[in-house]
Amino acid sequence: MINHARTLLMNINGATQFEAELGEEIIASEYRAKPLPQSIASVRRILFGPTPDKAMLNYRCRQLLSLIHLTELEEYVVALDPRITYDFEDSLLFGNSTYNPTYIQFAGPDTALSVLGTTGSPDTTGRMKCQWDIQIISPGVVDVTWLRPRQSQIIPYTVTDGLSSRIPLQGSGLSVMTRDIVGLQYRVTSYARPTFSLGDLSATIETLGSDTIANLFLVGTPAGSLEPFLTFRNLWETRLELSYKLGGLLMAIIYHTDLL
Repeated sequence: MINHARTLLMNINGATQFEAELGEEIIASEYRAKPLPQSIASVRRILFGPTPDKAMLNYRCRQLLSLIHLTELEEYVVALDPRITYDFEDSLLFGNSTYNPTYIQFAGPDTALSVLGTTGSPDTTGRMKCQWDIQIISPGVVDVTWLRPRQSQIIPYTVTDGLSSRIPLQGSGLSVMTRDIVGLQYRVTSYARPTFSLGDLSATIETLGSDTIANLFLVGTPAGSLEPFLTFRNLWETRLELSYKLGGLLMAIIYHTDLL
């Protein structure tokens, strides 16, 4: 299966059409997400957040796979399937401009919208992408709808020289200002950059119970007593270099998922 290791690490349903999401790569359309045991699910909550969106899964997979491909562990990636379409030359995921909020105007006279503030870290939720629909419904009143989760707020604002006061966008530190013109309608899109480093993630995983880690490496099972799980476990338990330590754990997640 093309991009087999990445597909297993993502573990989401393949789509019949390519989705133009940030950091998107090919997932075979026939792949279906596998129900995961508690051991893998617990580690994934640390790596991706408890409710990761597609952007977060893409972002972290790019980071994590680049770590693996720095080492000899790459041979275990291509052993699953040598057809790899991703590369690490595309800097869009990590460029500063990607994390500047953008907007499009749907209705009303052509009028600029100012987006102010910062989004905050998405690591504790796993949700990098936020979108809001904004519509001036009457003088001094705006309807702001946070699209996911879908929440609508009717917010009054004051007007100075025809310009609104700051209108907060739910679930973020962002706010907007625009002209007080009934019928104006916009959609704002913002991506929040993850702030936890791979070292932070590895250190947090080490706080999980020993039973969780043992189950991840299939300790006590026939597969866990054989290669490649012996190598993966040894790397996690004995190596200090992050690329090998975390890389061993990641390959165990991938190969364990493949066995399900």
